[in-house]
Amino acid sequence: MSSVQQAHGGAVTAIHRVGSYGNANLHFHSAVLDGVYVAGARGGAPVFQALPAPGPDDLLEVSSRVYARTRELLRAAGYDWEQPEDGEAPESLPGAMTQQELLLDCARASLRDVALLGPTAGQPLLPRGSAAALHIPADLDRRRAAGGFDLQANRRVSRLDRDGRERMMRYLLHPPLSHDRLSWTRDGRVRLRFSRPWRDGTDAIVMDPLTFIGRLVPMVPMPGSHQLRYHGLLAPRAALRPQVVPPRARPRQLVMFNRAGAPTTAARGCARERPTAKLHRMSWAKLLRRMGGWEMEACPQCGAAMATLRLVTDPDQVRRTLETWGQDAVPTPPRPQAPPRGPPASQLVLALA
Repeated sequence: MSSVQQAHGGAVTAIHRVGSYGNANLHFHSAVLDGVYVAGARGGAPVFQALPAPGPDDLLEVSSRVYARTRELLRAAGYDWEQPEDGEAPESLPGAMTQQELLLDCARASLRDVALLGPTAGQPLLPRGSAAALHIPADLDRRRAAGGFDLQANRRVSRLDRDGRERMMRYLLHPPLSHDRLSWTRDGRVRLRFSRPWRDGTDAIVMDPLTFIGRLVPMVPMPGSHQLRYHGLLAPRAALRPQVVPPRARPRQLVMFNRAGAPTTAARGCARERPTAKLHRMSWAKLLRRMGGWEMEACPQCGAAMATLRLVTDPDQVRRTLETWGQDAVPTPPRPQAPPRGPPASQLVLALA
């Protein structure tokens, strides 16, 4: 390789907006190639060159660069880097947050770990000092020298470990919260169990339902924002992507008929080797049985199978059919219409301390 410009890396990043205990915590999970592809000479196929694992100094340098670039981008866009101490919304926040003050209040309450509504609004949800008792690596203080940015790269999967790659990608795309860790308390509050206890023994956070809903609000991404990003030569428009990523296998369409309209030999052979079942629409009775467990084809009295006599959909025909069988048609009550919705209420202001 004669120049660094010929080396091309690749990565896949999933954007996560929630922490381990349901708090607003923007972070990224990335699967990065442990090497680079070197572009071949005269348009040849690129060659993969493995690289050694990064050390602590390398991680600190990368996190320092990310911190500096992020601060430059925010300042260029007119955003303040440091959050105000008084908790007021600065004028430099994005327009979506200043227009919807409730969204900002939900994010602020989640970041501070305080209750959102009710008589305990503004009070902490966790014992004082518990959030600092997370299971943190011993060298985090050294890595946090880069403006609070924490970079971890302690997981490496061999190219031959297919199961390991699948586990990594599953972790990359895991949902924000697991239903298995959510439960109700006896007094009607929500209990969120942590994936592992903290150093001080705290293993769950308890909150009222409205506060829990408020913590879910910052998890919802803005409309039109992609939560899965591809970088380097793995990007959709990368020039080297077709030479690195194998193309999807497309089914080959067989020639079924010749010019005279007769079936071809391939079609007859395919039909003999792989007989295809005739597709048919499922009846409403079977759909209702599969969806809700309602049995519409058995007699409710004796359990015998009922036969379809006639399919009637027109209301007048239904009435005449019932009169022919000696049954009175029950008039269908008119469907009640919801009252017109009034103007939107004023902005809800939350009293957060």
